[in-house]
Amino acid sequence: MTSGATATTPALPPQDPRPDVIGSHPQYNSKQSLFYTAAATLMWTGAVGLLYPYLVGTDAFIAPSCAALLALCGAAMLLSAAKPSVSRTLAAVALGITGLLMLAGMNGMAPHADTLPLDTPMRLDVMCSLQLFLLALALLMAGRASSWRKVAMVLALASIVVAVVQRFPPGFVQLAGQSLFMADLALIIGVLAGAAVAGSSHGSMPGSPLVHRQVMFFGLVGTLASVLMWYALTDIYRHALSASAGSGMTDLLAFTDALGELVLLVCLAFTIIMARTLGTAAILAERARVLRHASFHDALTGLPNKKSLEAELQRLCARTSQGEASLWVVLVNLDGIKLINDSMGHNVGDQVLQEVAGRIADRAGDDAFICRLEGDEFVIVLSAVSSDEVVRITGGLISTIAKPYRIGAARLRLTASAGITTKRGAISDPMELIRQADLATACAKRDGRNTWHEYSAELSVSVIERLDLRSDLQQALDTHRLTLHYQPLLEGHSGRVVGVEALLRWMHPVRGPIPPAAFIGLAEQTGQIIPLTAWVLDQACRDIKLLKARNVGRFPVMVNISPVFFQRKDFVRDIKAVLEHHELTGDCLEVELTEGVLLEHTASTIKKLNELRALGVKASIDDFGTGYSSLSYLKSLPIEKVKIDQSFIKDVISDQHDAAITRAIISLAHHLDLTVIAEGVETEGQYWFLKRNLCDQFQGFLFARPIPLGDLLPWLQQREIAQALPGAQGESGDGRCLLLLDDEENILRALKRLLRRDGYRILTATTPQEAFSLLAKNDIQVLVSDQRMPTMTGTEFFSRVKEIYPETVRLVLSGYTDLKTVTDAINHGAIYKFLTKPWDDEGLRAEIALAFKNAETIAARPAPPLAQ
Repeated sequence: MTSGATATTPALPPQDPRPDVIGSHPQYNSKQSLFYTAAATLMWTGAVGLLYPYLVGTDAFIAPSCAALLALCGAAMLLSAAKPSVSRTLAAVALGITGLLMLAGMNGMAPHADTLPLDTPMRLDVMCSLQLFLLALALLMAGRASSWRKVAMVLALASIVVAVVQRFPPGFVQLAGQSLFMADLALIIGVLAGAAVAGSSHGSMPGSPLVHRQVMFFGLVGTLASVLMWYALTDIYRHALSASAGSGMTDLLAFTDALGELVLLVCLAFTIIMARTLGTAAILAERARVLRHASFHDALTGLPNKKSLEAELQRLCARTSQGEASLWVVLVNLDGIKLINDSMGHNVGDQVLQEVAGRIADRAGDDAFICRLEGDEFVIVLSAVSSDEVVRITGGLISTIAKPYRIGAARLRLTASAGITTKRGAISDPMELIRQADLATACAKRDGRNTWHEYSAELSVSVIERLDLRSDLQQALDTHRLTLHYQPLLEGHSGRVVGVEALLRWMHPVRGPIPPAAFIGLAEQTGQIIPLTAWVLDQACRDIKLLKARNVGRFPVMVNISPVFFQRKDFVRDIKAVLEHHELTGDCLEVELTEGVLLEHTASTIKKLNELRALGVKASIDDFGTGYSSLSYLKSLPIEKVKIDQSFIKDVISDQHDAAITRAIISLAHHLDLTVIAEGVETEGQYWFLKRNLCDQFQGFLFARPIPLGDLLPWLQQREIAQALPGAQGESGDGRCLLLLDDEENILRALKRLLRRDGYRILTATTPQEAFSLLAKNDIQVLVSDQRMPTMTGTEFFSRVKEIYPETVRLVLSGYTDLKTVTDAINHGAIYKFLTKPWDDEGLRAEIALAFKNAETIAARPAPPLAQ
């Protein structure tokens, strides 16, 4: 199969070719029975009429021309549904011949053989020709448009009238030169055929009788037997009539005259009843077969379904339990079929699924059992293969499914995730293999999709734990075992408490405290996040109302809102309802949303945020920088704050990348008139770095840990709504600050004794991490560092310092010289100068003084203008 080729759809597994009689022939109704019985009677009457003289050796009943026309009309009726073109041809031939015979009859020509006695056979006179002419013409028009079918019905009814007129007007039979029994036969078959054609003209043509051969065979044999019995009884009557002339048996012969027609009608009725009975039985058998096939196969792809899969796994598991070949199950889940259904319609999606089924069948091989489990999941069962072969087949399936699909003018692509499992020992329920493969598929999706994963016992343990956790979470909700802790947010300059964040806590009776990260995601998947968020909002509003009643709650409470809860139509109404219930104004509540929430359904998101703002409720972006940030949306969203994620704060004083990102977020937010909050602040170094870079508000363990409401109230009362902030270290000297870094204490003491006479404020550190903390808390102009240290070299340390504090002047003082490393550092601007140990006191003092002058020159340079 070539990539993207769709000229021919890949071959699906073979399906049952027999017709679906349920859809096409729900039952053999009366119209069908009448139509085909009349057609067969008409055909056999003509055919037997032609052959009877040769088979019995007696005089003919019907002129050959009349018999041939009857056979043609009957055959045309029989083939009207199965072979409409042949039927129309036969009807046209009969119509033409009948027209010629009618003209011949009008001119007094004898259309039948001269050797036939005139007092025995039925003449094909003008009336009889007219009857067949009308019937053939009606049959031609019955298969056309609805307007023509109305004409056909009129013509068929007219042929019935002609048949009746030939029999019942007194003296007409003798006038036509026909015997009475031939007139009776003409009446019976004329009325039957005319009624059948008229009935079919009223609606669609009856379905083909060839659907069930046994029904067709019985109908033809039954009508043939009926016609033969009529011929036999009539022949007996004819000979008896000749032999009994003048014998006085007129009454008995009069009864015998009607016996043939009576037997014919009874036999035809019996044939109709039996044909319908056989047809119904055949349909029921066919319906049972189709239903059984449908119950074990997928209607769209023709592949076996879940029921077939269960039976096959039962059989294969029983075989492998006897020590035979191994058993493998591969579950393939399509990634992206829902997007195709939503964007292009389910018809296109169904075509893609059919081609996927064909590709899987081609790739898996003839020995594999392939099943469509449900919408976008397929199962491949392999036996007597090695693990390497299973991996090869699975990889091939993923690659094949990933090739493009051309549906019409569209070129579509899918990917697939697969899970592999194998039967390990005895297994009570074979469908357990499907569950294992499904778990492995879920892992493949978490690994990035378009890959496969093999099942391991740890996956089942994880699922069981999640199920238990879900049940326990619901019980905690129902029994009010959840609590809220509050962590204050402080204003950066005054230390004033500007808000508290409500943080959910769950003390499990067996497992102990469970962090929110362990159950919030599960709650979002199960839908429990809706009542959970509603409870948090209600409890937070209740608690902030209590703080206000104690005159210590002059700030809002901040609540994290789940994306699932935010996207609900009633979100704003729920917020308004909870505020009204607790008699709070909108400024008592702030909501924190993740970036992903804000970027989905942007129009409705902006509308909801504007409605919140109208209520007085402020909104902030939580964990800013970790989601799908979009500056174009950020400038239009009605939000007031952004919160820098703690992952950037953790190493902000030592990691140049975190420092650069943090500075960029602060600058960006301020230019958009947004307040910046730093969460996860745990050290004074982090605080001072963020404060020097103009961060507005702070939250973290450095100031306060999350505490329950009972502890929050005295905490606020003790500090009078403000918290003492970390102060900068005391300054000395003329403002010139020097940092010395060396892992040897005696070197630091010697340098400090030497340089303090110059009036510098001297700070010392024995590790780079300690030096980073001092840099964050102090305004340092010059750094002197040793080159060889246990955790980091001096050049590596200065390379980071250059990125975070580019205005500093950096000198290396070391007895170790790695010329290339030092040269690279100097060339990249990380080092101002390299000084060697042991040093010359006066020379070192001069170099340090020169370094401070250089630092002051750098500080005096005007800042570059902001881009307009």
